[in-house]
Amino acid sequence: MADLRLDLVTHDLECPYCQKKTRRFWPGDTIMFASAKCAHCGMEFDIVQNKPWLGGNGSSEQQP
Repeated sequence: MADLRLDLVTHDLECPYCQKKTRRFWPGDTIMFASAKCAHCGMEFDIVQNKPWLGGNGSSEQQP
């Protein structure tokens, strides 16, 4: 079986709750959809196309 290694890209994202930078490592330049947990405040949020997203409450409002 082949050994497949992925190069992880560092993505620095602004937490939509505390506005501090948090890091997410991802294989590739674009995070289409994932979740993250802020290293500072501990809140979880989604990432959609490399942007923090607060859509967990049913809204589709994207944060800048």
